[in-house]
Amino acid sequence: LPPGPGYLQIANDNASGLPENDKFIYIPIVISPSQARATESEILAQLNSDWQSIQATFKNRPGHPGTIAWIGPYMVQFIGRNNLLIDYEDGYVANTAVLNYESGQFKILETFNNHGLFTLSEWQDLVKKYGDPTYPVSSYSINAIRNNEIISFPELTKVPENVFVKDYPLISETDTYTYKNHGFTIELPKGFIPEDRLAENGPAYIVSLPTGGLTYVTDATWWEKYNITPSYTYLKSQKIGETTFTIYEYNGFRFYWFRQGNVGYEFSSNDTIKLEALLKTFKFIGWPMPCTDVTGVTCPYVEGSGFYPSITN
Repeated sequence: LPPGPGYLQIANDNASGLPENDKFIYIPIVISPSQARATESEILAQLNSDWQSIQATFKNRPGHPGTIAWIGPYMVQFIGRNNLLIDYEDGYVANTAVLNYESGQFKILETFNNHGLFTLSEWQDLVKKYGDPTYPVSSYSINAIRNNEIISFPELTKVPENVFVKDYPLISETDTYTYKNHGFTIELPKGFIPEDRLAENGPAYIVSLPTGGLTYVTDATWWEKYNITPSYTYLKSQKIGETTFTIYEYNGFRFYWFRQGNVGYEFSSNDTIKLEALLKTFKFIGWPMPCTDVTGVTCPYVEGSGFYPSITN
């Protein structure tokens, strides 16, 4: 109910159903702001507007080079009793927090560092502890996978998937996902939904992965000059799968860098064994850019070139 003046109607039990036997009275009331229940859309809007002050209260701080504030939230789930789950990250480490929203204020109930996904049983325990099992859980995300394609939304959008539940399948149970916006394919566990958002520390996008994350860089020259060269320590070049990566180290973490033209892919994780297993499936394919020749025939795409060649007759 919106705050402000209102009326409470009390009516008699008119068993006859005849209008002339209806009796009722109105009692004036005032609904205070604290009594008014905010909608999910209103809570999401305030969560985004207050994010910088909220993330500053998390004791665990970002470790990604150049990132001084947590990025997010990129997944939100309302679980009841004014409580919600949120996912946030720094570029390669995902975290979850349980927040309570009351009287226009957010309160942190619990945080899960390096833990962005839960098994079904873990999620059910969270709902039992902080939520309401009878509440119709609702999830919001900036990404979803539909028909094996990653769909990105411009803002947090309500989705039918339970985005916080990920029962990781066996490594053999994978699908090859084509990331059309970023020019590559990669094999990910069935049901895994990568999250994709604009980075705050340079010309790049942050993409979550089952282990660690990917920074997709739209200006590789800038990234190498202002991020890699002054901060990273070169280790070696190594071919993993079909791709040769340049491997760097920073703050105890390894970074796997691949550049094609002026775009770059920087993978990182605190588990290099799992990450290198994932990188074996990475393949650069480029971006389809439709063009036609003078007869109207679509130009053939040259795989791995990064573009459709122009055809002139």
